[in-house]
Amino acid sequence: MAPIFINANTDSSDDSSWPSREAVSADTIRGRCLSCGLLGKRPFAIETQQGAAEAKFILDTPVSEVSPYERRSGRLSVIFGQRFIAGMPICFRGLSVGGHASTTPETMEAENRAAFQEAKGCDGWVQYRQYLSPQWHLENDEMQRLEAASRRRDRNANFVLGGLALAGLILAGVQAWTQIDPGVQDVRIVTPQQSVPSTATPEPLRDE
Repeated sequence: MAPIFINANTDSSDDSSWPSREAVSADTIRGRCLSCGLLGKRPFAIETQQGAAEAKFILDTPVSEVSPYERRSGRLSVIFGQRFIAGMPICFRGLSVGGHASTTPETMEAENRAAFQEAKGCDGWVQYRQYLSPQWHLENDEMQRLEAASRRRDRNANFVLGGLALAGLILAGVQAWTQIDPGVQDVRIVTPQQSVPSTATPEPLRDE
């Protein structure tokens, strides 16, 4: 396997057609690799088998941040040993990035630019923060998701407890109203179909 040694030039004067540094984090490009913090890079080498060349990651190498310039230019470089070699894009969440189908640096750069700009609408997208690694972005995103889930559980629990407390108050009120005075416990409600039995003593019949 042969790595591709490159000049790690960061001059962005030739990429004016690509988004500015500010635009890398703009909401207008949400869901794209260009503005995702999980976009990383690893060094690769060209492996030739039976006359066919293929770009493959160099194993046991860390995934590092893709800088704003690299995101705009598509030219990824990685320090390997004491030299800069070409890098391939990789998603730290394991999703598809695209690009790097070719084995020549110039063609790979164009493919990377197109892949980074593609509107994938990815659900795993995380806002890119410069100088922070893809691993930090993933761990921070997972922590925020756990905290959001915990807040939802707390709100649901408070809602249930509030409902139980309200039900307890209503029950207590009903019980208080049913504590009737013993002297009026025989009072009955008369419906139109009922008549109250008379308690008066009937007068004796008189002989005419």
